[in-house]
Amino acid sequence: MLKNLCALALFLMCIGCVEEEKRKGPEETPAGTFKDEDLDETSKRIAALDMTVVAPGAGITEDHLRTMQILQTKYGVNIPMQAIANRAATYCSDSVQNRLKFIEQAIKSPHPIIWAMRGGFGTNMLLADMDKWPIPKEKKMLVGFSDTTSLQLFVTQKWGWKSIHAPVLIHLSDQVFSRDKFETLLGILEGKISQYDINEVYPINAAARKQKVVEGRLTGGNLTLIEASIGTCWEVQTEGKILFLEDINLKPWWIYRSMYHLKESGRLKGLKAIVFGRFVKTGTSQKEVGRTLCEFADSMDIPVYITDQFGHGNHNMPLVYDAKAVLHDKKMTINVE
Repeated sequence: MLKNLCALALFLMCIGCVEEEKRKGPEETPAGTFKDEDLDETSKRIAALDMTVVAPGAGITEDHLRTMQILQTKYGVNIPMQAIANRAATYCSDSVQNRLKFIEQAIKSPHPIIWAMRGGFGTNMLLADMDKWPIPKEKKMLVGFSDTTSLQLFVTQKWGWKSIHAPVLIHLSDQVFSRDKFETLLGILEGKISQYDINEVYPINAAARKQKVVEGRLTGGNLTLIEASIGTCWEVQTEGKILFLEDINLKPWWIYRSMYHLKESGRLKGLKAIVFGRFVKTGTSQKEVGRTLCEFADSMDIPVYITDQFGHGNHNMPLVYDAKAVLHDKKMTINVE
């Protein structure tokens, strides 16, 4: 058996994709690692942010509702009622018209930070209408991931906003992410962190192993939404970028098909590199997922890397859209600017 095969135990990568590490990497932090005092301190820091919350995609569950009400009443987190209401309108938190209205309210609010309540489904339905709006005078910071990818691409590419691929607010109640990832996110939002490293980033093709340093600006998100962006007003812009990708509930051959479509459509031209994050709940072994990603990487003449440090797993390190990033020495250094 291979011993200490990097910190990416979840991928169980096929032999030759990732070199065997000689050191012992940290084990993946299990879900629910927030202690009560940690959750209390994190909630207070979130409440201190000048932020508001939107629900552009799916609605929340009863369990989430109770937690959000505690954040409101006990800690004073600014969560508008429309962000926690769940009208279950075709799998979404509300109708398209109402969700557009609530986003418009958040844009016009004095709060510089907008945090997505959750991802799920349906955010992209808002963007054709939003594309008709005048560009807002005030630039804001949007936080979210998964289904929020479509809105993040739109506001960063069309409006020049900042955005962070990071846990949505309900994941504070789910406690599915390790606390240190919230620490980094909050440090960025508080203006205390201007540069940080994401470790355990491994080269998986010849180009990545040959090129010791890769520099570029970040873009990407959920693979399903990146593929869905093709031909839309929010189509992902990849020239000169480092493309980060993750997803949930995709079988390995679906992942390969989507990647091949991106390649065939020209969306991978001009890229500096690709970084695959965590792909979870695939209905098959993580070894098969790793083999699939490696096989696709071998078809690319640009560097391709893999990590378990962002995505739907227990770790979801923040990734700042359009931030300068440097891939080197099995890590990615990000300059928040």
